Amino acid sequence: MAESTSSDILTAVDELHSAGKEKEARDQLKAELAAGRESAEIYWRLARECRGLANRCPDSEEQRKALIYEAFESAKKGLAAEPDNWSCHKWMGILLDLTGRFEGTKKRIENSFLVKEHFTKALDKKPDDAVVLHCLGVWCYEVANLSWLQRNMAAAFFAKPPTSTYEEALEYLLRAEKASPNFYASNLNYIGKAYYQLKKLPEAKEFFQKTINHEADGHDDREAKKEAASLMKKC
Repeated sequence: MAESTSSDILTAVDELHSAGKEKEARDQLKAELAAGRESAEIYWRLARECRGLANRCPDSEEQRKALIYEAFESAKKGLAAEPDNWSCHKWMGILLDLTGRFEGTKKRIENSFLVKEHFTKALDKKPDDAVVLHCLGVWCYEVANLSWLQRNMAAAFFAKPPTSTYEEALEYLLRAEKASPNFYASNLNYIGKAYYQLKKLPEAKEFFQKTINHEADGHDDREAKKEAASLMKKC
């Protein structure tokens, strides 16, 4: 039986991740796998580092896509190794949705219930995880924001298509912000968007400004800041 990865290795990987050194963390995790030390703890971390590297790709959509799919395969292997691991459910939900974005609206809608199921299972085990709360908020927002055509498309897949409201989205997003203030420009932006949809324009403008002022500069952050700047002009 292969030797298991020591907690010291996992701690070192987490420290590299916290320092923004996703490539070094990814290399170390791949070395563990090459040595036959496979586990859910290795696989979900590898998914996390690949996702982080994808977010740092400046303009290469193909490179970003390759990293997202590598992350997705790692999340799947982690979940197969340990079906009750909350981190594996968290990253499976994130990556199932991200791969769906590459595959189009139809596929993303088709995946929607399974995506939420993974996030809900993660939240059951870790109710104060800001990322999971954010993801559930985004899920609710996107479902509430489906167009008439998209709703008809959803009705073709499910006897009961997914439903949600902007109020439900806002509740999750604010919980995420409370759990980890200012942790993600996208969370600030989605709070602004939810307030905007609810016609609460002063609150929307406040969070759009917070998004624009956020210091992070990954792909997601740049997209969030761009959208916030555009929407703030309508407040």
